[in-house]
Amino acid sequence: MVFERLRRREYVTGILGGLAALGGCNDLSGDRSSTDTAPTAGATDAASTEGATPSTTPESDADGTGLTDDGSPGGDGDGVLYAQPGEIQRTVDEAADGAGGVVRLQAGRTYDGDTPVHVRPGVTLDCNRAVVEVAGDHEGLFLDTGSAVVDGRIDVTAAEYSSSAVVLDTTRSTHGKYNAGDGRDTSATFEGHVLGNVDSVGGNGIELVSDGAAFESVADAGITMGCRFAGTVAHFERGVRADVRNGGWINSVRFDLELTGNRVGFLHAGTGDGLLLSDLYGAVQTSWHEGAVGVRNATDQPSLTVYGRIWDADPARSQRAVEGAGITVVSDLAADHAATAADADGSVGLDLRGGELRLVEYGSGSTLTVRPSESGVVFETDGGTRLLLGEDGQVRPQPGRAYFQMLGEDLSERSGTNWWELAVDDGSNTEGGDPALGLWYAGEWLLFESTASVSP
Repeated sequence: MVFERLRRREYVTGILGGLAALGGCNDLSGDRSSTDTAPTAGATDAASTEGATPSTTPESDADGTGLTDDGSPGGDGDGVLYAQPGEIQRTVDEAADGAGGVVRLQAGRTYDGDTPVHVRPGVTLDCNRAVVEVAGDHEGLFLDTGSAVVDGRIDVTAAEYSSSAVVLDTTRSTHGKYNAGDGRDTSATFEGHVLGNVDSVGGNGIELVSDGAAFESVADAGITMGCRFAGTVAHFERGVRADVRNGGWINSVRFDLELTGNRVGFLHAGTGDGLLLSDLYGAVQTSWHEGAVGVRNATDQPSLTVYGRIWDADPARSQRAVEGAGITVVSDLAADHAATAADADGSVGLDLRGGELRLVEYGSGSTLTVRPSESGVVFETDGGTRLLLGEDGQVRPQPGRAYFQMLGEDLSERSGTNWWELAVDDGSNTEGGDPALGLWYAGEWLLFESTASVSP
């Protein structure tokens, strides 16, 4: 009985509380005097806030922009500052002068970039699908060490543009080297789209500069691990320009980019003692401009490795997929690029398609095809020469179509690398001066001079 009475009393209390809430009073006595007094500052009605999600916009953000009423950046209490058009640099500086964090732009707005924006160390610029417009012939964004841009949209509208929309430069950066692997993260990343003026193509979409002359040690001049670029770069004279000078180096940088509408998709520039050992994943479209080039190496050093397709280079329009030495392309179109390669000695393509592998040297156009067969693996040159590596381990030239050739040398000038190595002496060590087959055994070459000959 007691239990039932308690249940009934709780039920009645619940009904009365609901009626009180509907009536806007604190009790049912009809005395509303307590509601005529404003609540104490800071007091909270527990019933109205229970289960509510805290707001992540500034209290003065009445219009939902993330900006305070006086035009200053607001914050959400979680390291995020909001910038309005014309105030990107001021907001970035405020974040960098504090503890760093995120500077966020207002989605859907266009931010007029009258001057370059310096994204300082410790700051992530979240463009939030806003547009940063570059209307003058100047840089758009300079990414310092330890900075990042996400969800970016950089639009260059300036005519006759000759600058760079997005820049990394070791000679101007706070910490010199861009790197995530030296105990602190000084790398920089960009994710988004960089678009040039389609009616007046010029300048660079993304530019990276590493100059060893600016440092006591070239080890401090690098742009390397942790640096990554992802998105689209379109309608520039050079989509990406990697400028490596005086022993500088740009190594292990990952470019996840679609490059289209550029006169040169990717340019490796600089002096001959700089290195670019980085990877491009994506596609390069060359069809927009007469004389366009997919990937160009203007140095004599090893260069970019491309994991992707270089599209539509047309020799009738002087377009080239690959130009210069030291470039490697890995894709199912790699062998086709030999027809539109220029000055490409030492550049190679690795073509994977149809169950076979084709290796092409772009300078000479020579191709080696490797394909499986029922008897083993067949190696075939573009001239039709075939060699079978059998499943039993035997190497068999195909009759009339292949041969082994061993070039003669002065065997007194070198030692063998292991027992039973075969080589040919060029006659320097034979009595008659004729070539002889040599076998490396017990620390010396055993020469087998011919005593017979045959004519075909």
